Amino acid sequence: MPYIKQDDREFYAPILGETFELINKDTTPGDLTDLLCILVNQYTKVKNNLKDEIKNVLLLEVPERIKKSTTPGDLNYLITMMSNQYINANGGLNYTNINNVLGSLAYVSNMVSGTNQGNKVLFELLGAVEGAKLELYRRLAAPYEDLKIRENGDV
Repeated sequence: MPYIKQDDREFYAPILGETFELINKDTTPGDLTDLLCILVNQYTKVKNNLKDEIKNVLLLEVPERIKKSTTPGDLNYLITMMSNQYINANGGLNYTNINNVLGSLAYVSNMVSGTNQGNKVLFELLGAVEGAKLELYRRLAAPYEDLKIRENGDV
């Protein structure tokens, strides 16, 4: 996860607050994927100056919330925080939750790579999503797997 400045975390707090209200124990992996796709889509529109097309019930004032100066690291932070919220809201760290989040991120990454943007924003998006996925694995999945190996033995 990128270690963004505290001021930037405060700037993005409203997005996370709205999103966290939607991510709860009833949130499915498909719901999480949809929320991540919305975030990625809005980032793309702002970065490509398509502000007139931004209409969404989740983040109503996107141009002010996801600003032109938003970096791929900021996007990675938002993705990571949404992923962590999903895990916490659905019973904490377990294989199913890790798998669901990694699957959602893989779907979003495939969706992004399937676009025909072919510009800088495409690479920013791919880097942010893949970075979030790798960081989730490094910080949550790998230690969880090590614990389960100790508890149950290696394969």
